[in-house]
Amino acid sequence: MIQDDEQKFQRKTVLIKRSLQLRYIAMLFVCIVVAVAIVGVDFYWTLYRIAANENPAILPVLEKLQQGLLVKFILYSGIIAIVSLFISNRIAGPVYRFEQSALVVGSGDLTHRVRLRRGDEFMELQDEFNDMVSRLQGKALQDRNLVERLSQRLAKMALEAQSDKEKQELTSLKNEVDHLGTGFKV
Repeated sequence: MIQDDEQKFQRKTVLIKRSLQLRYIAMLFVCIVVAVAIVGVDFYWTLYRIAANENPAILPVLEKLQQGLLVKFILYSGIIAIVSLFISNRIAGPVYRFEQSALVVGSGDLTHRVRLRRGDEFMELQDEFNDMVSRLQGKALQDRNLVERLSQRLAKMALEAQSDKEKQELTSLKNEVDHLGTGFKV
């Protein structure tokens, strides 16, 4: 059963919410690259000053090291971009699922529940969303029961009414009451 659920929720698309994910990737990438650049430049500059003062003969080795560090920095930046893409998927997927669930619930289907993949972010939000929809469903059921009782009472009053005008008004009111809450799937 768990494997069926996991297979059911396998995402085939990496960029689910393109703009959200690209902004997230850019923020993460810039933060990491800036931090690494600051630490790297500071470390290299400190090492270079110490070498220049203590052992100038090592300066050509440090210049070769500088070229290697630059290549590694570019390589690591690419790895950071790829990893942040997959991390962003764990956020964008649930956001997309919540958007779709909000549309379904907003259309009146109070039986719908959000189901995220195990390990996705926002599991607590999933539980709160589902609890909210359950409470709305309960209130809609209470309202539906009240509407049924009112409809039955209006039908009875229409049968007992003395004048045709009163019967028509009560029947019309009953028909209006019968349509209350029909837009919800509970």
